[in-house]
Amino acid sequence: MGLGTLGPMRLLAMILLTGSLLGCSASPARLTDSTVPTDFTLEVRDATGDGALFIVEPDRWFRAATGAIPDGHFYPPATRLLTPEQMEAIWAAVEVSGVLDERSRNLSTAPGHLWVQVQANHERITSQLEVDSVDSRALLAELQALGWIKP
Repeated sequence: MGLGTLGPMRLLAMILLTGSLLGCSASPARLTDSTVPTDFTLEVRDATGDGALFIVEPDRWFRAATGAIPDGHFYPPATRLLTPEQMEAIWAAVEVSGVLDERSRNLSTAPGHLWVQVQANHERITSQLEVDSVDSRALLAELQALGWIKP
């Protein structure tokens, strides 16, 4: 049966059906205007108080553990899959915290610091922030809220 033998309504129905099926196979929507680098990874160790470890992975998995965190290669379980908006909020908190600045990269052994490691734009930065600073408290509060930990 050729196209010439199809009635105009059947031809229109076939075109609409084909178009809708092709639309279903389209790739999922992406966050194209994101300011978050595609390789953004964050690890924050809070050795003050009860202790906590937070990890944000590039594929938006968030991992959190509380209590005495063992030294070495401890990898907490996945807590949740972050939304693109949550990733943006974490990235903004990292930028504001000063971790990316040269002035915060000096590693101190003094108590009352957060140990922070960030990878972004193919660069890895290890730093420590004073827990009592407003900017580091904002980053820590953001991570605690995502980990369902009351600040």
